Amino acid sequence: MELKLSQSAVCAGSTVTVELLRNGYKLDPKNVTYSVEPVSAGFFENNSTFIAELLDESIEAVITAKLRYEQGSATENLTIDVIRQRDVITTVDYYTNSRSTSVIKQQAFQDGYVKIGSYEGNSIVNGELVVIRQDAEGNKIWQKTWERGTYWHSLEVKNDFIFIGGDAYLRGEIYASIKNIDREGNEIFQLTIPGGKLKDLAVNENYEILAFQENGTITKFDANGQELWKKAKDFVIMTAGFNKNNELFGSISDGATGKVLHLSEEGEVIWEQPISSYASEMDFEGNNLVVGYYSNRRASVKKFSPQGDVLFEGEYLPEGYESFVFSDLKVLDGGDMLLSGGKNFYHDAVVMKINKEGHLDWVWETNRISPNTNTVAFNAIKNSKGYRVFCLYKTSLFLIQLTEEGEQYACANRF
Repeated sequence: MELKLSQSAVCAGSTVTVELLRNGYKLDPKNVTYSVEPVSAGFFENNSTFIAELLDESIEAVITAKLRYEQGSATENLTIDVIRQRDVITTVDYYTNSRSTSVIKQQAFQDGYVKIGSYEGNSIVNGELVVIRQDAEGNKIWQKTWERGTYWHSLEVKNDFIFIGGDAYLRGEIYASIKNIDREGNEIFQLTIPGGKLKDLAVNENYEILAFQENGTITKFDANGQELWKKAKDFVIMTAGFNKNNELFGSISDGATGKVLHLSEEGEVIWEQPISSYASEMDFEGNNLVVGYYSNRRASVKKFSPQGDVLFEGEYLPEGYESFVFSDLKVLDGGDMLLSGGKNFYHDAVVMKINKEGHLDWVWETNRISPNTNTVAFNAIKNSKGYRVFCLYKTSLFLIQLTEEGEQYACANRF
């Protein structure tokens, strides 16, 4: 006899189908008696389903099946995780059609997160914006959808306010557009800026906004959206941000290479440092600038002091990878870093944890998906249970909970 379970691991509160087989054929459940050790692990329903109980810790349970009126039995081990299914893997209520035409961004906000999804479709004209605010455990607080006509791709959060930037199509011309909304999802104002597409935006502690456009123009607005100044530059800022001291930094593309810039409040260059490509991702460790960029088919990370000194640099490509493409760089409290992206041009979603000394601690990847399935980790954020990964698989978006060690819970091995 053979005892067959529908899965080898289950989340607390979830179910497993049980079957007793003989020579490959299922025996009548009415003639089978099931038991579990320890008995506190769960109970059986209709002699065909095992329901795992909520436990104080993860355990290995043993399920035993006996056929009535016959000697012998069959057993099978079952891992029961302490965490609920809804806490380890959640489908996000936002549909995206293609990685190449969609932008997914997520940032910590208040006591939770805010994320945006913007689908461009065949052109900017078809673009629309979805904004979702969640609590610390990923539960949705609100979701808002805004008009078509703008392709939103930049996200900045500052205390009680959310700033979203994108490209608008108006009267046959392309403009930069910035939307300011409050913590309840109410729009405060929207800016429309002539001069072409927006590359990035940055917001300082006074809620003043800097808009960086593809034609090299930098425009500064006050907290009410009123223009303060506009300057044309002979370089294009691709990414930008402020450190804890309200100092402005940016990155530019310089042909096949790139540069990191420290800028004054008036947008003038204070110092510049070369890097091998423009910094597609930027974050801060206090006042230190950390940039991430794609170079030599791998993830490169470089840390600078506010004075422009290089504090460390490293390149990361896990063994067996042909390439790693960046989606996000997140600096954690204490200086450790999370690098999110795609393995071998989005064939698997990947998150790497780099410690503050620059050493690779662990790598998580989906690693169960056939090639060409359009899979990428957009973002990873630290939470009370470990790390929560926001990733795309085919046309679905998921939040996946990892442990402190960067491992996926056994009961959530769907990929």
